[in-house]
Amino acid sequence: MLNECLTILRSSLRRCFAGQDPSIRATWELSGRAVSEIGGRLIESFVLARLPHELSLEPFNGSIRCDIPVSGRAMEDIAVIFESGQQRVRLLVDVKGHNEYRAGSRPNLASIRKCIELYESPDQASDEIVVFFCRYQPSVHPDHHAESVTYEVLSESFSDRGVFLLRSLSEANMDPANIGSGGQILLAREDRIALVDRRREEFVIYLRTLQGRLAGRRLPP
Repeated sequence: MLNECLTILRSSLRRCFAGQDPSIRATWELSGRAVSEIGGRLIESFVLARLPHELSLEPFNGSIRCDIPVSGRAMEDIAVIFESGQQRVRLLVDVKGHNEYRAGSRPNLASIRKCIELYESPDQASDEIVVFFCRYQPSVHPDHHAESVTYEVLSESFSDRGVFLLRSLSEANMDPANIGSGGQILLAREDRIALVDRRREEFVIYLRTLQGRLAGRRLPP
């Protein structure tokens, strides 16, 4: 059922942007830096406004509902809950907008500690963290200024390397950072995203390895 839910999510996200790219108009000229910093929040807001409706149009033998967290400390921007008979899948979707003009950026994906807690908890066995890595190209070059900006979303954003389970991300694409309580996972080498088949318990082991690396010690095998 999980693969079906991911397919539905990808299809719905694609339709969110079909025929209309996010855009913004200011009353002053925006710098290339401002355009880039605005882009991530704009993409996120665009998705939250449109995704629930697009999901409601999907054929699914069960129910689909969305929850948008009120707390800014939540791991997800939006939760999508699929229920069919006795089966349940809860996708915690984290929207990450990426400006294609800014290669080499390393967006923050998740708290290592919170990920360990989620993937170890039997009460959250149906929960999965999903990254929507939305690649966009603004109509304004980084060296230019403009009052109106359109953010063209690239089609690869809706592929399996654009919408993926966090636990499927390869080790080469995850860098630990000593930020906050327990460290953070940063997305590395965004131009070469690779996915692997990794079980929940295997992901927890890897996350503990990252914690050990941050602590400057090697955990026993």
